[in-house]
Amino acid sequence: MEKVYLGEMNLVEVREYLRKGDTVIVPIGTTEQHGPHLPYLTDTLIPLEVAKRAAKKMKALVASPLPYGLSQAHYGFPGIIWLSGKTLISVLEDVALSLAKTGFRRIIFVNGHYCNDQPLFVAITDVTASPELPKGTNVYGITYWNVMSPKMAEKYLSWRVGWHANIGETSAILAIDDKFVDMRRAPVEWPKVGEDTATLNISATQTGGWHLVSKTGIWGDARKASKKLGEQFLEDISKGLVKTIANYEKTYGKAPAKTR
Repeated sequence: MEKVYLGEMNLVEVREYLRKGDTVIVPIGTTEQHGPHLPYLTDTLIPLEVAKRAAKKMKALVASPLPYGLSQAHYGFPGIIWLSGKTLISVLEDVALSLAKTGFRRIIFVNGHYCNDQPLFVAITDVTASPELPKGTNVYGITYWNVMSPKMAEKYLSWRVGWHANIGETSAILAIDDKFVDMRRAPVEWPKVGEDTATLNISATQTGGWHLVSKTGIWGDARKASKKLGEQFLEDISKGLVKTIANYEKTYGKAPAKTR
């Protein structure tokens, strides 16, 4: 089987790929608690899996994931690792520029964590305006659940099913590798947070905010999660990612606006 994971390839294989391809997908996530039943790398494992599936459809490679992001809201739980917003933006810019300068012309960041959204968009805005970016290079940033079909999205992450370590994320990790999940400890908790996006945004951006509203570290009911449901989610997301990139390029072309 043809390799798609850049970190597993050697110099000869990467050079051979770049003779015919130009696309790399970079997953970004976190190292933070996801309740008593899911691993700390949940937000990294899901975009990595989505990236690998999409890469096969797009003839792309997948770079090593960035497992750290803005997890300050989880301060109060043990073992949380985070970057400052400035650091995350700088790291993302450096990753994009280094990949562009060494041969890639389509660089796609796939984000798996809510709070990484805005730093990612700032980084891409800055790097695509940079004179250091090689001509003809395009850089995209997509938070993976935004490409889901409305029907799947409602079942995956929503006010109805919860926002963190819920049935959606638990099902996705079960489908990726069920040894990472302890369903015996799968909890249910509905934090008392106002049901509007503005309140959700405020809760997510306050250091320690998540720890204050959730005793178990989750938001939702993970008990009915299944590997079958997770497979449906992952396929929907990977297809949605491919479709989103294709739709963008059909509208604007592959070359970034400033080069045309």
